[in-house]
Amino acid sequence: MLNTASKTTFLAALVLTVGTLTGCGSADQPAANNAEVVEPEATVAAEAPAQAAIAAPAEAAPIDIATADAAAGKVTFDAKCSVCHSMVAGEGSMIGPHLDGVMDRKIASTSDFTYSPALSAHDGIWDAQTLSVFLKAPQKFAPGTRMGFAGIRDEAERANVIAYLATTK
Repeated sequence: MLNTASKTTFLAALVLTVGTLTGCGSADQPAANNAEVVEPEATVAAEAPAQAAIAAPAEAAPIDIATADAAAGKVTFDAKCSVCHSMVAGEGSMIGPHLDGVMDRKIASTSDFTYSPALSAHDGIWDAQTLSVFLKAPQKFAPGTRMGFAGIRDEAERANVIAYLATTK
């Protein structure tokens, strides 16, 4: 039988393990996305030069979602993304912003989510190409983003996820 301290330690370790295994989130990520995130000015200032080094999405290889498998994308989304993001219309944001209707939405524009300055600095919309670049390596797309996801390196898997995201356009 575990005492209270052991139970607390076990639960904390379990939560960190689940977050690590899912590939989304990190121990230093804010627990509540609606809370105002105050970042030191030095951190925000340090992110600005990094923005200039970001490759434009058009420089990446084009991605074709016309032949992608949205059903397979849902399986990947459920396994890798649903811990932090909802695709249910009207459900709102969770640890990460809701993704229903994300296609053709302005980057960092969901009103019920506080985005990092790194992602907020991006202009443009979430189209298949931009999502592909972001989902391949979120930290390269927006250095300093709070999204603690390593990315989806496999192009076909990424195309499938984007095809699934497009189902709620």
